[in-house]
Amino acid sequence: YHTDVTGTPQEVTAADGTLVWAGYIRGFGENAADISNSGAYFHQPLRLPGQYFDDETGLHYNLFRYYAPECGRFVSQDPIGLVGGINLYQYGSNPLSWIDPWGLTGTYIFTDGTTYYIGKGPESRMYDSMDYRIGGRANAIQFAHMDFGDDKLGFMVEHRLMEKYNARYSPDFANSERISSPGKRLYDAADAKTQRKVNRLANKLDSKYRASKGC
Repeated sequence: YHTDVTGTPQEVTAADGTLVWAGYIRGFGENAADISNSGAYFHQPLRLPGQYFDDETGLHYNLFRYYAPECGRFVSQDPIGLVGGINLYQYGSNPLSWIDPWGLTGTYIFTDGTTYYIGKGPESRMYDSMDYRIGGRANAIQFAHMDFGDDKLGFMVEHRLMEKYNARYSPDFANSERISSPGKRLYDAADAKTQRKVNRLANKLDSKYRASKGC
């Protein structure tokens, strides 16, 4: 991957240097063109930092909500409210110098005994999520976070853990059934070796969570 200064992909090349994908990413993240010199279509779903293109909706998945590039804004309000600024739908003041990544490499799970939640992001994001969903980390009776050093692995582990607990549909979980993680598509497309690795990591995170005793 070859990116600009903000981390937005501009080109993808093969090991031999062949250009397999190049995009024209407009100011607020819309991909206006796909170019390839390899003779075959290359699916490149990454957009602005932390965003993953959703083929079904045409929107960009950004962890807690979706982003509409043609509008340059999110389609729902910031889940942390005015703490994130007075514009609840804004991606960044200037996409050439500001980023709103949220799609980092870790995966986490926590509960206060009543509300359960599975999410993706750094450890600091887990604590922010605790503040928003259970009134703070002091109320968490069990929690676990693991950083896998790879964004795609994080998405796939999140998916497998959500599947294990039926988190999208269980009334005990605060996860929304309307939000579909890219992890499912990544996992379904992965080879058997990668799927086994993801399953091991998901089980490891779950074991860490089950063994935890509060914050």
